[in-house]
Amino acid sequence: MAAYYLCARIRATDPQRLPETREALMHLEAVTQHEPACYKFQVLEDTACAGDFLLWECWEGKEGLEAHYRAPHTQALLNQKLTDIVEITELAPPMTLDQSAS
Repeated sequence: MAAYYLCARIRATDPQRLPETREALMHLEAVTQHEPACYKFQVLEDTACAGDFLLWECWEGKEGLEAHYRAPHTQALLNQKLTDIVEITELAPPMTLDQSAS
């Protein structure tokens, strides 16, 4: 199955809860990295806009991402309503040296 890459931008819903949001996202990152279909899941905060986060993700196909959405830890975070999705960008697989020359 082909790897599925994406980048999601999410935004904290309440600046007063930003420390709680950061803590919850750090926990999500730690737990998600142990999911069987997760190749990469990294949470990065935008240095120019506190409370905006980028999620760099790579999954074992779209099915891996769908399983992540159904996972109890993901559902628990979503139910807290700490963040809103700003945008999701599907990405092509990393280029190799051979591809960049053409």
